[in-house]
Amino acid sequence: MKYISLLILLFLLSFTLTSCCKFSNFLPKKTPVESDKSDYIGKWKSEDNDYIVIQKDGTGGFKSGNKEIDGGSVKITEKHITISLFGFEKKFKITSPPEFKNGKWKMVLDDTEFFKVPDSENGIEI
Repeated sequence: MKYISLLILLFLLSFTLTSCCKFSNFLPKKTPVESDKSDYIGKWKSEDNDYIVIQKDGTGGFKSGNKEIDGGSVKITEKHITISLFGFEKKFKITSPPEFKNGKWKMVLDDTEFFKVPDSENGIEI
């Protein structure tokens, strides 16, 4: 009986939190990448093995040092790329937008060079 009461209490608590506290505000809001920003779509890797992933449906992730987000929402403006998930976010300053030069795509975020990983090697479905 004690366990049934505990389960009922947990159920009521979770229902209250999700309905009253607007838990949905913390869920990623996907907005597809705009067509004028399509050059950003893909997996980008730095020489330090940091990476950023941007998918056309507006989701993505990154790994930088000991910080990592996977499955977050991506927002691209003229000056920043922001990846957020459950209230946590990382904002990258776009130092140089994507540019195709010498057979490679390159962009610079937070003064770090990132190179696009070819689709055949990136292991993600874009």
